[in-house]
Amino acid sequence: MLDLTDAATLAALGTDEQEMTGPWATLLSPPTQIMGQLAYDTGLVAGIQYGSAKHAGKKNLVVFPDRLISLKTNYLEVHDPDGNLTQRLGA
Repeated sequence: MLDLTDAATLAALGTDEQEMTGPWATLLSPPTQIMGQLAYDTGLVAGIQYGSAKHAGKKNLVVFPDRLISLKTNYLEVHDPDGNLTQRLGA
């Protein structure tokens, strides 16, 4: 999982929170789309966690389902402390 909510990760990738959450809707190649494609193209990333541009302090998650299958150690599981949901994808 690539955590783009972590400042150290963003710095290592040469970007920051402002670039990831800034207004990019009118750009032909927004930095967020480029980052997502590059992450996917590595073949090593099963998903991306990133900060919401619309709701400060909230997080979003993108999952690449084919990575849950191709990378045998990856899985996505619902965490439900009440025990009502028991869903799991992947390993």
